[in-house]
Amino acid sequence: MQTKQLEDNAGMPLFEKIGRKIYLTEAGQEMYHYCRSIAQQLDEASEVLEQLKGLKSGRLEITVATTANAFATRMLSMFNKQHEGSKR
Repeated sequence: MQTKQLEDNAGMPLFEKIGRKIYLTEAGQEMYHYCRSIAQQLDEASEVLEQLKGLKSGRLEITVATTANAFATRMLSMFNKQHEGSKR
């Protein structure tokens, strides 16, 4: 039923049955290409949203006075050790 709806929306057949086998038509091949691309984009969007929810990555900009340089370096080192699995 979903295949029929997809073909109705496309306005042309996406599959061709020859004997017992089913083949994609030229329109079916094009639709397959776009469907794979859309699925990949949805996966990427889902991954980005999960990262935002879990704060697995981000951007940090800091300014440090020269008198606190050693302290800031130690703090950033400790932070990196605690978050080693995060994407950078």
